[in-house]
Amino acid sequence: MGRAVVVPFQPGKMDAPLPANARITRVYAARSYDGPARVATDLCWGSAQGPCVPLQGSHVNTRAFDGRSAQGPLLLVHRVENWGPASPPLFVRGTVTVWYAAGRP
Repeated sequence: MGRAVVVPFQPGKMDAPLPANARITRVYAARSYDGPARVATDLCWGSAQGPCVPLQGSHVNTRAFDGRSAQGPLLLVHRVENWGPASPPLFVRGTVTVWYAAGRP
């Protein structure tokens, strides 16, 4: 109901730099929020248009992005499907963990 909210995740400034050829081998993503709203969340690589995989409940473990650049970005795309008795705003906490290996140069 309303627009999607896109939250990008990529290595932070304090993280060790990734090798330029680092490739994804697995991704875990989770989200949580308080309240009765029903929220659908997709984990996407590169852009909100995908490729994407839906979170199953509050999390997902996936190999759907295997071989793609670990530089990302990976995004959590949240959409409120039903507010129930709640009303905006809604704070959604999210986390994305990426496993990677050096790819071919």
